[in-house]
Amino acid sequence: MLMDNQRSDRPDCRTVFVARELRRHDIDIAALQETRLADEGQMTEVGGGYTFYWKGRYAKDHRLYGVGFAVKNELVKHMDHLPVGISDRLMTLQINISKNRKATLISAYAPTLMAEQDDKELFYSALDDTVSHIPRADKVVLLGDFNARVGTDSTTWKDVIGKEGIGSINDNGLMLFTKCAELNLVITNTLFRQKNRRKTTWRHPRSDHWHLIDYIITKQRDLADVRVTKAINSTDSCWTDHRLVKTLLSFTLQPKQRRAKRTARPKYNVNLFNKLDVKKDFQTKINARLSAEIYDQNVNSTWTNLKSGITEICEEVLGKAKRHHQDWFDENDLEIEQLINKRRSKFAAWQNDLRNKEKQKAYCSIRTDVQRRV
Repeated sequence: MLMDNQRSDRPDCRTVFVARELRRHDIDIAALQETRLADEGQMTEVGGGYTFYWKGRYAKDHRLYGVGFAVKNELVKHMDHLPVGISDRLMTLQINISKNRKATLISAYAPTLMAEQDDKELFYSALDDTVSHIPRADKVVLLGDFNARVGTDSTTWKDVIGKEGIGSINDNGLMLFTKCAELNLVITNTLFRQKNRRKTTWRHPRSDHWHLIDYIITKQRDLADVRVTKAINSTDSCWTDHRLVKTLLSFTLQPKQRRAKRTARPKYNVNLFNKLDVKKDFQTKINARLSAEIYDQNVNSTWTNLKSGITEICEEVLGKAKRHHQDWFDENDLEIEQLINKRRSKFAAWQNDLRNKEKQKAYCSIRTDVQRRV
């Protein structure tokens, strides 16, 4: 969830923490769910190194659901199109890869198990329509929280899941299986042998059991592109109850053709004009320069002389403008890093001993303190 306060229109703070966590795990593109941001928009965390895109409900509606993407700033320039928000549960992002091909990433947030059946049918209908309209030559990567358990029956669903599933299937899992079979998709989380903590992504709040409900899904023909899919611990800095799911894909981005760099126009400290002595000095020097021999028979030469004269006087009297709006996060980066490290250590201690109420209490206390101080 990206919002600090659901009654606020400023998503700044949590995007900074999400960017920090993604940078720590070296994530190029992240699909985000339950963002709870209004309408559709984007923002860039310059210091964090990521640009966020989101699609949610209208500002006048109650903020639920919401999906989005976080993209490394250096990768944004390789995008020909901005991400497209289909609904508050689906968003697509298209990137250029090698050999003049494209890959379409889909951020999805499916209804929960207790949701109305009509809502589930509507979601999977929209998902089917989205995938069906992607050109056949393109690669497809579906990332999201499907609120579904897929179980271990790899015999019945041979081309949909692998032999490394976990838990038991539920009704939502059956709907996901059916749609994957129709679209020739495979759930990559179930293909790699690893410990259960590298598979499970969400812990039930009552039973404390861990389940696999967040998936990375791709076309069966593109399985060779998937190196590994696994869950990552210690993503508590983002205030989420899900583990981050990371997949390594052997995609090579196709660089865009570079355009000739345009020289940035100089900016001068025009605020100094408020001082009478500076204003008088500037006016005196500009009058003296204009009265000098700057004119020529050639109009281009005359313009060049005039422009250089004004520029030199501006630099001499006013000076270059300085940046005044420094990122608040950069100024407090060291202190914030120390606070996060303390909270992370308490979180790890609690995870290693979940039944210890004292460790849980210590973690909750420092988590509240960190959020308040930041």
